[in-house]
Amino acid sequence: MLNMKLVELNAGLILLASVCGGLIILLVAALLLGRYWRRTLQQRLGVYTSIIDTSPDALALVGPDYRYRIINQAFAQRAGQPREAIIGRLVPDVIGEQAFNDLIKPKLDQALGGNLVRYNAWFDLPATGRRLVLVTYAPYHQDPGRADADGVLLCSHDITDLRRIEQEQFTAKHALQALLDNSPMMACIKDPELRILSLNKRGEELLNICADEVIGQRTEDVFPAQAAAKIAEHDRRILQTKEPQTTEDLLPTPNGERVMMSTRFPWLDSNHNVSAICTLSLDVTELQAGREAQRQAAALRESERRFRVMADGLPTMNWLIDAEGRVEYVNRGFAEYFGVTTAQMAIIGCCALVHPEDLSRVQARMASALKERQAFQLECRARRADQHWRWLECSANPLFEDDGRFVGFVGSARDIEQRKQADKALHQSQKQLKEHAYQLGLLAQELTRAEQRERMRLAQVLHDHLQQLLVGAMMATARLKRHLEDSGSQEFAKLQNLLDEAIGASRNLMSDLWPQILYESSFSDALNWLAQSMRKRYELEVSLDLEPSLSPEDEMLRGLLFECAREALFNVIKHAGVLEARIELLKRGERALRIMISDRGKGLGASESERPLASGCHLGLTSMRERMRLLGGSATVTENPGGGTLVILDAPLETPQRPQEDQPQQAVLEQVESAPLTPTCRLSLDPLPIKPVTVLLVDDHVVLRDALSSLLAEEKHWLQVIGEASNGREAIEKVGQLKPDIVLMDFAMPEMNGLEATRIIHHRWPSIRVIGLSLHQETDRGGAMIEAGAVDYINKTIVTHELLDKLRLHAGIDSKPLLAQPGGGIDSSPFGQHKSPSSMKH
Repeated sequence: MLNMKLVELNAGLILLASVCGGLIILLVAALLLGRYWRRTLQQRLGVYTSIIDTSPDALALVGPDYRYRIINQAFAQRAGQPREAIIGRLVPDVIGEQAFNDLIKPKLDQALGGNLVRYNAWFDLPATGRRLVLVTYAPYHQDPGRADADGVLLCSHDITDLRRIEQEQFTAKHALQALLDNSPMMACIKDPELRILSLNKRGEELLNICADEVIGQRTEDVFPAQAAAKIAEHDRRILQTKEPQTTEDLLPTPNGERVMMSTRFPWLDSNHNVSAICTLSLDVTELQAGREAQRQAAALRESERRFRVMADGLPTMNWLIDAEGRVEYVNRGFAEYFGVTTAQMAIIGCCALVHPEDLSRVQARMASALKERQAFQLECRARRADQHWRWLECSANPLFEDDGRFVGFVGSARDIEQRKQADKALHQSQKQLKEHAYQLGLLAQELTRAEQRERMRLAQVLHDHLQQLLVGAMMATARLKRHLEDSGSQEFAKLQNLLDEAIGASRNLMSDLWPQILYESSFSDALNWLAQSMRKRYELEVSLDLEPSLSPEDEMLRGLLFECAREALFNVIKHAGVLEARIELLKRGERALRIMISDRGKGLGASESERPLASGCHLGLTSMRERMRLLGGSATVTENPGGGTLVILDAPLETPQRPQEDQPQQAVLEQVESAPLTPTCRLSLDPLPIKPVTVLLVDDHVVLRDALSSLLAEEKHWLQVIGEASNGREAIEKVGQLKPDIVLMDFAMPEMNGLEATRIIHHRWPSIRVIGLSLHQETDRGGAMIEAGAVDYINKTIVTHELLDKLRLHAGIDSKPLLAQPGGGIDSSPFGQHKSPSSMKH
């Protein structure tokens, strides 16, 4: 019995578990299905929202409580508020209480009652101002069976522009119709099929019919066959030519045939196709008796009308005078310019407007033209309507009748005051330009002379100072050698060789700076010496073809030509890839010469003609061209016809002289005049006191700070390191305390980097110059430092003398090397290490 109970209990539990499992499965399925439908509804809602947002009309759903439930993007834009700020708000809060109560609420109530409501109203919209809007309210039912609506679907369409266009079209249409109805001419409009579209009142009276009776009919349905064929022929010609035409036709009417002067013109659409034919017909039957005279009179009137329209539309001032010189007509431009009418001009005449100083000349010219009946042209001053005198250019041509009878002149005039002023200004500018060009030429001459004086001065210093010291050192070395043991003889021999090389290098440098043969012998001898020097020093074989008699008279011009020739030979050494060149000295004309330096090397590349002749040279192609041009010559680099490069130098045999009337301007040259070009020039070594430039070093690496400090300590005669900092924050404190002239700022540092510190220092102390330092070469870092206020950005691996040049530049000191003098001053003598021709600046 107990077992049976247990079995029944077990079966019940199993059944209960099955039922619970089924319920759980159903619950899970319901959850999954709910998620699916929820996601589907969200996707559809997103699609519906996107659809209504693409509508240009403002769309919204308003609930029965007058709150906005859904709006599209256009509605939010017109309301001038975000969508989230409108949804859920009452309509009066968005539109306004008065507009809601007076207009919107009654309409909404009708729609909530199940009615479709549509109306036009003006609204003041925040985004677009006052606009005319077509509003439609449609009832919204969630349950189709209910009578009352659950909301109102609102659609707002802006019809302001449409209403304005309709009004303009209405006004234009009625204005045109009024114009046609009050016209004395019959006006008829036909379509391309020659069906009548419109007939004005004059046409109704002339044909004794009602316009409504003929609208839609063809020409042959209204007129007899012969007249209809003639009219249709004219109309088809308009369709073919698309050009207006005027004809004279016999038009049958209930009152008999009438002679009609008809003008037809096409009405073209945007595609230049004929959309209608307009015909304006004037009844000229009463003039039939004098038809020929009338035709001529009409032609004359038409011609005169066209002439007046054309004359009034011209930008010039036009006039007509008769054979006696009396004014018969002036166009609109003439009347407006002078402030007169044709009647007034007929009384006072044209000469009343002319300037008194030009009056006699104008009167004589017009009298001669009337007598000879020939065209004339003149320039004179005349009084404009504002009482200002203006220059005019006048021209006139004679008029003759068909029988050859002279009837007068037709003329035109145009204001040339601006041209006169421009010519005057241009003349003045050309005069000034010539003066400036001549002054530039003189300055170029003085620049070349100053360069040659400096070359001579440096060569003299080399000869009288450096070479003497080197020779004295060699002698002292020889004397010292005799007093020492033989064990040091080899070292002394090396020292003596070094001194020999130094003396030879200084001699070469002196000859490069100041070749005495150029000024002590002929120009041909100087070119010979140049060829020998190139062969000896650089193994460059230079062949010569010279005219010995050709030599510039001016030493300055001779020196410039010599330097250009030497630059061209250095260019052969550096770029041509050959060891042969040729120099030709030719006569060009009576007072000019030409030097041609050619080689058969690599030649010029696609853009090499624009680069300097030799890398590193101080007188590149651009400077050579400008100096030669200012001195009346030219410098050209081109391809050699036989291969290689050809340099052509053209120059006068003498420099241009200043005109006698320009001698007072000599003061311009006195400002650039330097010491006389004589062998007695010496370098001034007077001490120049200088205030040291103070520097603050900012770097997080102690080694780099020590290296920079040691380097700058050697420049103590003009530079002083007054402090160091290891980060940007410390740098700001030190700058505030020490007030240095220059801050050398590392870019990457702990606590505060150099970029932020530079920005703060530049803001607080704008007079302090910050120079950025970095081991990296990224241009973005340099640009950021410059934008923050740094004056420069350099690499830490830069050459020592380049770093010092940068400091001199930003300290406002001459960029040439500064040598300390025993007296504590500064020597600006530009002496440095002598370099070989492949690297030195020639």
